[in-house]
Amino acid sequence: MSDATDKDGGREVGLENLGALRQAIQSARFTQKEQLVVQTGDILAGINDVRRELRIGHVSESLRAVDRLSASFEQKVSQWERLATAKEQNLSRSPGSVSLGEITKMRSEHAIVRNAYRLAKTKFRRLRIEVEQLEMTAQRQTAAQEGEDDKSTPT
Repeated sequence: MSDATDKDGGREVGLENLGALRQAIQSARFTQKEQLVVQTGDILAGINDVRRELRIGHVSESLRAVDRLSASFEQKVSQWERLATAKEQNLSRSPGSVSLGEITKMRSEHAIVRNAYRLAKTKFRRLRIEVEQLEMTAQRQTAAQEGEDDKSTPT
């Protein structure tokens, strides 16, 4: 995990993890029969917001945004899973109307999407851990600075 250092605040920002998460979400195209059925553009836009918040040092806000985005992604996964399961059940109920090849192709497509969204979930967990660590570091620095200020203030 390599980090980039922000020029303004000196905070380490997990830009690589944000990029990897963005890539994972883009590859988790929620498709059926090669058509996009669940949109993720709002989550991708939110990742840009997290990057911006981290760069200006708003770590707590970034952590809340990561949690919101992760929950939204989970909802989109659930939505896609409902659609995929319904499609699989419909095809299995009418075996004569579809070829085995079509069913196999659909299941392969669904497996690809499932693998991709599992990867995205892992990236969300890693990003959350990294942002939590940044938040703890910021809190320790603030506490240490306040301690130094208390020592330098005459009583």
